[in-house]
Amino acid sequence: MNKHAKQPDGMSPKLDALLREWHDVNAEHAAHGRDLLVEQLREARRAEQARAAAPRLPGPFAVLAGIARRMVVNRYTPALASLT
Repeated sequence: MNKHAKQPDGMSPKLDALLREWHDVNAEHAAHGRDLLVEQLREARRAEQARAAAPRLPGPFAVLAGIARRMVVNRYTPALASLT
């Protein structure tokens, strides 16, 4: 039995026919839009997974902090060790 075979109370056959026609005309467009949305969601998920798996490079502040730390630690650690 067709899911549209029963008409709800108060629905005229003209309105039912109009709604069926509208659905038939727009069903392909709606399916295309749904498919585009699903593909965009999949691409976003793939991009997020690729970002999560990619090696992270330190930002410019981390690079500068590392250089400064090495300069201070490498230069002054032997001097401080000799004082103790």
